Amino acid sequence: MFAFKVQRETYRNGIMVHRQTVESDLLTTHGKQKWDVFDEQVENTITRTTFEEKMRQYIDYKTAPNARFNLLIPYMEQQTPELRDYYEMLGADRIRALGYKECRLKNEVTALSMNHEIQRQLCTRLSIGKRYTSTELKDSLNSIYQLLHLKQQATVPKLSKLYGIEMEKHKVTFEDGRRDVYEIVKMPFDTSA
Repeated sequence: MFAFKVQRETYRNGIMVHRQTVESDLLTTHGKQKWDVFDEQVENTITRTTFEEKMRQYIDYKTAPNARFNLLIPYMEQQTPELRDYYEMLGADRIRALGYKECRLKNEVTALSMNHEIQRQLCTRLSIGKRYTSTELKDSLNSIYQLLHLKQQATVPKLSKLYGIEMEKHKVTFEDGRRDVYEIVKMPFDTSA
């Protein structure tokens, strides 16, 4: 009750709010910064918002054409650095598609990092210009899945659709008949450099 009374008295007087925020270094006003932006900063500090609300507000500010919101972005990034990280990794459209939910964003980032690791492993096992049978490609991908403890089924189309490996399909005659072989044309990144 005492804390509530102190907070109510503190925030009732605008001059006192300004002085205490300047002294605490939580919020700053720079030069000719508008008071409405400062008021919005104070409101964001006082009200406890969920991660979803913060993320929605951050995306709105980052994509807003109005320059006054640019003043709030560094403050929000300082208070919740994950906002910037998710925005840089996923982008505004993907965050909106995931409904601004933190658990969904974490899962998406985990999936992206797992795909990156699979791509890296594939680049060390496969070579540009070399031809592989579908069995060899599946075996390589399955061994990576086992190494990373993933319970996925390896298929040749996954190499191009999920992992960005471009291949050309050729028909080659072997002793036991004609089979498809795949020539690696392009890899997502080269690990030999």
